[in-house]
Parts: sequence; C-alpha cells; structure tokens
Amino acid sequence: MQGKLAGEWISERFTVRALTLPGKRFSHWKVTGPLRLEDPTQPEVSFYWMTREPLTLEAVYIDLGYLFRLR
Repeated sequence: MQGKLAGEWISERFTVRALTLPGKRFSHWKVTGPLRLEDPTQPEVSFYWMTREPLTLEAVYIDLGYLFRLR
C-alpha cells in the first residue's frame, strides 16, 4: 500500500485565467505570497505550487477608453 510520508508535500500545477468583463481590459495579476509570475500581464498563467504558504492572485482590470471625434 502506498501513502504519503509524514510532512511530504506534493507539488500541484495550477492554471488561472482572468475573466472577460464588459467595458474592462485585463491589465495584470496582483500576487500576494511568494510566487513570482514570469509574465504577470498575461491573462492566463500556469505555475507549480509546492508550499503550504498562503497565495492570492487578483486580476487587475482597467476601464476601456473610447475616443470620440465630433465634427
């Protein structure tokens, strides 16, 4: 029978994708915790998490700007 050893922690691969929101454009990920993303400006990121430390990823959006020219 196989089992985990005491204190063993298995790494997990996670993929996170920012939602598409009307009138908004994804800007970047705000990370709270020890994770460093290779490119936090990508709306989809994948990473391995091998620690029990807390981690939060927050998607940051900006309002879409529109330019109107009246004649």
